[in-house]
Amino acid sequence: MIKIRRLLSAGTGFEREGFSLVEILVSLTIFSVMILVAGGVLHKVLIDWSRQRDYFDCVQNARASMSFMVNEVRNAKKNSVSVENSGASIRFLWAGQTSNSDRVWYWIGNQDDDGTSRGDKTILYRGTGTNLNSAYDERTELANFVANAEIGTDVFDRSGDEVTITLMLMPHPEQYEDCGYDCPGNHVFILSSKVRVRN
Repeated sequence: MIKIRRLLSAGTGFEREGFSLVEILVSLTIFSVMILVAGGVLHKVLIDWSRQRDYFDCVQNARASMSFMVNEVRNAKKNSVSVENSGASIRFLWAGQTSNSDRVWYWIGNQDDDGTSRGDKTILYRGTGTNLNSAYDERTELANFVANAEIGTDVFDRSGDEVTITLMLMPHPEQYEDCGYDCPGNHVFILSSKVRVRN
């Protein structure tokens, strides 16, 4: 028996190989911590990427809506353009139109949801009709996340033959009451265009 012990201690290939249980546990703990940290970083990156994508989509949608409105207002009859409801709506006829039932309306809603008189106050609508109620029945949503009503600014303003359209976009306009413009992660984007009515 003494001879076997001497052989083991002499390094003849009979030494103990592998890791002890403590070494394995320490390695697994370090690996787990690294995976948790990497997962947290990846989660934060994905949330930020998603938020930026939402902002980009919001602004891109509003730009397309703004371009559409500018082109329509530009081709309106001068004497038919009227800004109403304290700058929350505009109506007009295109050149060649004579019937009031063909009036084009753009407006921002006045309620917290889309089930009432003028619609949701965070959505810009377009419709046609004699009055705003009939236009509401034929409405199309053009832009959402509009914060003009929350912030208290006009969407439409007219001075002579010039119409100014201002959209204030906030991905979460309901947060404005809580913290104003300084809401973390809820920036205000402002798009504004001046249009001269041609016809």
